[in-house]
Amino acid sequence: MTALGFGQPRPHRDDPARLVVLLYLALAIVPGCGGAATTPEEEVRAVLASAEAAVDAHDLRALKDLVAPDYHDAAGRDKAALESILTFHFLRNSSLHVLVRVRELEVDPKGSAQVEAIVATAGSPISGLEALADLDADLLWVDLGLARREGEWAVTHATWERARLEDLL
Repeated sequence: MTALGFGQPRPHRDDPARLVVLLYLALAIVPGCGGAATTPEEEVRAVLASAEAAVDAHDLRALKDLVAPDYHDAAGRDKAALESILTFHFLRNSSLHVLVRVRELEVDPKGSAQVEAIVATAGSPISGLEALADLDADLLWVDLGLARREGEWAVTHATWERARLEDLL
């Protein structure tokens, strides 16, 4: 456990297969390079914003390119397994929208970052936190590990758990 509390247990776990799909969407919204940002933290935050738009645009190729080749998770999934899940999910859902709220962000000067976020996914656009009560949105706590390689941020590992609307408050 880090000083930020990454990896601490949270209530309301859900079916792992369902969470894998949502996790990959969460993974897809973090890595990459964030344009004109000047600090590593600003780069990560800028990437979060641009990746939300990529999910809304259903840009599967861009999302697949954002996960590190050596990605792994505690369930033994690698990048190829996550790509398969994402492809299936995009084919199954013609409309997918994401809202990300970073709760904590820690950047190491050596080129790694930890992000703790709450991620909401829904079939309709999510205009903001206030809209979640009226949508059938799925909510997840997502802890991501990122590394900066060749000037690009990429997700190297992740954990996730079901979240509740109250967790956003």
